[in-house]
Amino acid sequence: SFRFQWQQQKKSLVASTNRGCRAICLGGGASSRILADGMTRGPVVRLPSACQAAEVKAWLESPEGFKIVKEAFDSTSRFARLQKLLISLAGRNLY
Repeated sequence: SFRFQWQQQKKSLVASTNRGCRAICLGGGASSRILADGMTRGPVVRLPSACQAAEVKAWLESPEGFKIVKEAFDSTSRFARLQKLLISLAGRNLY
């Protein structure tokens, strides 16, 4: 049995989670496996246009752009190391 601590304590989230857990329990329970363990960060950057967002995405995916971002990221911690970037584009928003 695993317990998850929710960081966000909104009543609607708690109620929804309780309903979901009850439905799973009444349905016979569930099994799970950990397939990968890691840490993600998901900032969003909104640019003036979708074209500029696409240009920034292309730069971040280039070896030069990744190298610059990695050096900046790695300099902020003695332990954390940037391994890869997974970049998504939605209009002007870059995730």
